[in-house]
Amino acid sequence: MRRFLVWPSEMIWPYNLPYIALLRTMYEKDHSFEPKWLKLDRMRFFLVVCTISAIYYWLPGLIFPLLTAFSWMCMLYPNNVLLAQLTGTDGLAMGGGTLIFDWLTLTSQLGSPILTPHWAQINILIGFVLVCWLFIPIMYYTNVWNFMTFPIADSRFFYSNGSVFRLPGNSEQGAAIPLIEENFFEIYNNNTRPCFYSTATFVIGNYLFFASLAALITHTIFYYGKDILKYAKTSLQYRQNDIHCVLMSKYSEAPQWLYWIAAITGFVSGCFICHYGKLMPWVYLFISVPLAILSLLPTGIINAKTNIFIDLTNVTVIVSGLLLHGNVAGNYTFLSYTWLTQNRAMYLLRNLKFAHYMKISPRAIFSIQLTVTLLSSTIRYCTSQYLLNHIKEICGSNKDWLCTNVQTTSYTFSFISKYSWLFLFDKVRTCKR
Repeated sequence: MRRFLVWPSEMIWPYNLPYIALLRTMYEKDHSFEPKWLKLDRMRFFLVVCTISAIYYWLPGLIFPLLTAFSWMCMLYPNNVLLAQLTGTDGLAMGGGTLIFDWLTLTSQLGSPILTPHWAQINILIGFVLVCWLFIPIMYYTNVWNFMTFPIADSRFFYSNGSVFRLPGNSEQGAAIPLIEENFFEIYNNNTRPCFYSTATFVIGNYLFFASLAALITHTIFYYGKDILKYAKTSLQYRQNDIHCVLMSKYSEAPQWLYWIAAITGFVSGCFICHYGKLMPWVYLFISVPLAILSLLPTGIINAKTNIFIDLTNVTVIVSGLLLHGNVAGNYTFLSYTWLTQNRAMYLLRNLKFAHYMKISPRAIFSIQLTVTLLSSTIRYCTSQYLLNHIKEICGSNKDWLCTNVQTTSYTFSFISKYSWLFLFDKVRTCKR
């Protein structure tokens, strides 16, 4: 992937740019040609902004959490349901009805708007207004598929009467979580037919994800097909029109066989872990890992040009649910291997581009990335095992410790995604007939 996503100058990777600016600020000696603001050079300006931001974060982070996100319209009319749906933080936040004064909250989904090119921001804005402020309200308030029975924006599943659907073993009650389905639907009366409904935002979001996935594939083929073929035949030494490639060609590239050894070792280790850990049948790694690898080129191009990362969570959840229906541990294992393979590979490519800009040896980056990955994985595993084995009821009644709530969309999908293909067609519900 280096010849497609790292070496070409067209692949900018905007995420790296602020880090490069920071390093230049900290290590460059000659600042005489820099433009100054209030007679401050880069380093002093950085220290001033860093100090102010650190002090300010005490407000939304601890002292006044309401600044994280609040709807001032709902505060004026707290009993107005329609206003809450359209302008509230749990609604569509239309017309500036919700204000955010926390940078972490603002950038939690799409990253920093400073790094995203203006044409990509305009594209996102137009799509957001058309879908969230026009299409979803029309679908909801015309009561298409009984959408008005449920909240306008929620990722949970519901029964037909609007109550929240909960699987057996709700972690909020400290109960055990069933990892393998054992006659799950026998929990209900034999004369009933449990149906699981979704909200308008969740359903339309899933439709649009698969539409964007198809658009991503066609966009890659028609806009970058010729470039991909050209890059496949080009080496770093023969890109003489790119100063970065000319300078980086002086370094020795990390041999291809090192990448193959790392990939094969990780894959074989995953097979042993899945088999002996009884997480999922190891043969499914031959589906999850190639699925992530095939997505690297199209999603990497978008990430390198727009700083927007498109993951395969929706696809993975459905595929794993069809293969491992009712097996919660297997579903999460499949999801983890697919998502982490794509995500870690994207991190490596981004760091290689960073090294490309900063003229750091690719071999050094490869060795550092491999060492840090192994070290962090070992520390995380040992820490989690220690906590689970030495703290009683850590995920149950122990109020001093908090665990991630496993009553999530993915957890629910592990039971019902055998029928989730219905989302792509006529109904927005999944039923056991």
